[in-house]
Amino acid sequence: MNSSLQIDNIQSFIQVTSNNITPWRLLLGRNVVHADGREGKVYLVNPLGLQIGLELTSKKINNFKCQENFTREIYSANDLKNIYPPLLYEEIAELIQIKQEEKQIIKTRNLEINNIQTFVRHIGDNCCLWQLLIGRRVTHISQKRKGRFSAWNPRTLEIRVDFSFQNDHLKYKEVVNYKKDKFIKEFSEISPSISYEEIFKSLDILQDIEKARLEKIAAERQAFEIQEAERRKAEKQEAERQKAQILEANKQKQKVEKRKAEKQALLKNIKETFEQNFFNADNFYQSKCTEHISLSEYQAEKCNYIQSWLKQHLNSTADIEQATAIGAVDGHIQVVARAGSGKTFTLVNRALFLQKHCGVAPEQILLLAFNRQAAREIQERRLFYVAITRAVEHLFIITETNNISPFLEDLQKSNLISTLGSDVL
Repeated sequence: MNSSLQIDNIQSFIQVTSNNITPWRLLLGRNVVHADGREGKVYLVNPLGLQIGLELTSKKINNFKCQENFTREIYSANDLKNIYPPLLYEEIAELIQIKQEEKQIIKTRNLEINNIQTFVRHIGDNCCLWQLLIGRRVTHISQKRKGRFSAWNPRTLEIRVDFSFQNDHLKYKEVVNYKKDKFIKEFSEISPSISYEEIFKSLDILQDIEKARLEKIAAERQAFEIQEAERRKAEKQEAERQKAQILEANKQKQKVEKRKAEKQALLKNIKETFEQNFFNADNFYQSKCTEHISLSEYQAEKCNYIQSWLKQHLNSTADIEQATAIGAVDGHIQVVARAGSGKTFTLVNRALFLQKHCGVAPEQILLLAFNRQAAREIQERRLFYVAITRAVEHLFIITETNNISPFLEDLQKSNLISTLGSDVL
């Protein structure tokens, strides 16, 4: 132990004394600083309980006068910090050495304590050692009577003494409670005496108990710290997992938005291809769009475009199946339907779409029918739709009254044309 070094904080003092209670009295009268910054003078020490009593001073100004208030409080040594004036290692080492020598001498001489005042002087503020008096007889100084020390309350500092009396073959008992200070003043002799060996043994037991308690507290604290570390680690991992999930969700969202934007751009390109080069639309879809646009979506866009074109340019309405047949440009198409379902309508509109939108010359289109009436109806339909697209304001159709084709009759029934009569011409 280096005697030139100083101890200026409670934690170092506890570590150096190593559960030896003797040096704790060196703290009496010194100033100690609490962890919260408050400062007080040590008036009480309890080394077994690791407790220190501080006398705190507070100043208050009242009517322009400074008043000092004194309060006493007991704190755990673990909550206290600095000591001043600091302790020297030499003081502690010398006191420990002297105490050990005294202990050895007392053991050798087998000395005993036979009165309360000597007992109090040797045990100091160690309340636990009062338990050694339980069951022993103590003598009241003034009353010259003996009683049995039966109970000790370390919290209230009260002592219970049982007195026994005998009178005319009758025995009766009196129980008296004393405060500690009053007991010390009024009682003296102890019987049987207390050996120093008993005190040292009790101190060793108490120190072992306190050491075990401190070790238990340290183990519980260590377990708590480990549990807290694991909890913080789990919270950190959970936070990182949630952060990763958020990043992944944002990444997926950006990916979806990017695919959506790419899809919208491709749909726009498909519509432009429908408008500018309809024959190449299928090839464009197969080469550029299959990753983002499904075949059903492409076919739906194609049908929508054809239906819109027919409505805009021919004032004609086609369903999905008719629009699919009209816009088919690759391979052979077979349309199977009942009579009057619109097969001729589909065929004529397909020819007009190929001619007017796709740029196919009329002489490159061949329309066949099973009889002259069907061929005439096809021709009428084609000529009618061509005429509609070229009319500026009005379109007049001249035909024989007794020879109206079924096509013109359908137009009349649909209110698409109005009959003026022969007298108008």
